Amino acid sequence: MKKKLLFIGLCTLTLAQLGCKKVNPVEGVEQVIDATFTKTSVSYQFVDANTGAQLGLDGNTEISVSITGPNASDVVDNFGGNQVGADYGMMAVALRQGVTPSTTNQVQFTIHASANGYLPVSRSTVILQEGHQHMIVQMINTSDAPVGVKIAEDVITGVPSTGVVSNTFTLSPGASSVSGTTATVTIPSGTKLMDKNSVACTGNLTATVSYSNPNEEGFHQVFPGDAFKSQLSTGGYVSFKSMGIVGTDIKNITNGCEVKK
Repeated sequence: MKKKLLFIGLCTLTLAQLGCKKVNPVEGVEQVIDATFTKTSVSYQFVDANTGAQLGLDGNTEISVSITGPNASDVVDNFGGNQVGADYGMMAVALRQGVTPSTTNQVQFTIHASANGYLPVSRSTVILQEGHQHMIVQMINTSDAPVGVKIAEDVITGVPSTGVVSNTFTLSPGASSVSGTTATVTIPSGTKLMDKNSVACTGNLTATVSYSNPNEEGFHQVFPGDAFKSQLSTGGYVSFKSMGIVGTDIKNITNGCEVKK
């Protein structure tokens, strides 16, 4: 970071008079700030998917971020450290020194963001050249979802230390206003709920199920891109007819244990 700061003040004192002349302290001053130490950076702006408002500007919405993917170890903060995180709805990352992206050396990673009251979201990033990218990340408020998204929440109570649920749990969002369709998620009794490290999640677990139909109004504003085809590793494409998108998240709000298995 480069800074050039100059503050000027002039005060005169004579036998005849006592006075101070005010001078603009930044007049003619040059300030140069180089925010990143590498030539490749990405900034993420987290916004409410329904209102478009940037999250956390009031400092009350804490966004937790993790990074995975083939090049996750190459992603650092703007000063080359490991303090990657979001403040006031913004996050900036850079590539560590020595990593030069190109069409033959693609840099790929995925950010995962979560915030209380919002559905978790993942955003994949592919970097093909040096420079800066800015990405808008929409997060869906579970109590104020956009048109086209139906959400239901309930609590799986009293999960024992084994992590095994004793009763069948079922959760279904409301029906789509256009198609009348919905989805139902059922967790049979005897299912063991574990985090990514195979540690049992216990206690009262909040389950959130979201459902969206591609025929619903506003679907592509919430889920940008083409939901009907996917690129193969060979470079070609395969087409699908999507009947709906269902997401299930189960988490202990108190201790943060998140079910992954």
